[in-house]
Amino acid sequence: MNNLDIRKYIRQKRKNLTDSEQQSKSVAIFNNSLQCKKLRFSKTIAGYFPHAGEASPLHILEQAHTQHKTCLFPVLKAKPSQSLYFFPHQLGAALTYNRFGIAEPRKTPRNIKPTWSIDVILMPLVAFDETGNRLGMGGGFYDRTLAYLKHRSYWKKPHLIGIAYEFQKIDNLKSNNWDIPLNEIITEKKVYCFNKKI
Repeated sequence: MNNLDIRKYIRQKRKNLTDSEQQSKSVAIFNNSLQCKKLRFSKTIAGYFPHAGEASPLHILEQAHTQHKTCLFPVLKAKPSQSLYFFPHQLGAALTYNRFGIAEPRKTPRNIKPTWSIDVILMPLVAFDETGNRLGMGGGFYDRTLAYLKHRSYWKKPHLIGIAYEFQKIDNLKSNNWDIPLNEIITEKKVYCFNKKI
């Protein structure tokens, strides 16, 4: 399958999940996340508000908040840019919605958190493979935001963790030279760890 077909196939499978299935899988993802040392020792964690059936990182972020970690969420930069800012947000606080209908924190310029200063980013995805390649929605927002990781070998942060359902795993996902691979992926079944160098 090409990337377009993969996106269509996976999005339909996500759409077919019942609310109870999504909830039980989200709890299992959270339980598996407890194995991740990077999450345990992080002080700043960026996540996302799940959209269109995406696997949810919100249980992970709820725990992070109770541990007094800084929780951040992405905000689309204004057009024509196709990259992201990250802003702190407390779960339950007021939200706004971007041009794709995805929830975002309300922002002020002084609250922007530089991407290189974030310890862990929990990332949504459409598909992944066992080598850490990630297929997103096709906009390239995360890849552009994190492109500096390919060009600056001394940058060590953030640690990138994909959040997904096990059925989103694809054999030998084709990658492009601008794609940013993941360090780990957490599903309801297991934690995948990669030693890929960007």
